[in-house]
Amino acid sequence: MSDPVENIKEEQVFQSIINKEGLNKDDILNLNWDRFVVYVDLRQKGKVVQSGYNDFTLILKEHKGESKNRSLILVVSESSKLKLDNLLEIISRSKSLNLDFFLAIVDKYGDITYYNMSETRLSK
Repeated sequence: MSDPVENIKEEQVFQSIINKEGLNKDDILNLNWDRFVVYVDLRQKGKVVQSGYNDFTLILKEHKGESKNRSLILVVSESSKLKLDNLLEIISRSKSLNLDFFLAIVDKYGDITYYNMSETRLSK
């Protein structure tokens, strides 16, 4: 899990980039660009987004000013490998937190495809 203080700093970097304010070079170099692309896309769609529990997740909030979270979004590059165990763990975590789970895949052109995923049990 990432440090909440780091998440606040990253949110400030996101806002600085969006607002074209002065930025620290190291902050820009250390930014997860795929996650930034998804963050900007969701913000442009009017969604309230905040940093998730690690460098590859985002939290989609209900409304600005409300504390209720609605969705957990895992951001991955189309060229990265994702282990099924890791994916199932994140789906279970979102289910335990009563959050919808989305997988956001970013291609080499910055286009994003969102998939809503859930765990299901098949009976015999």
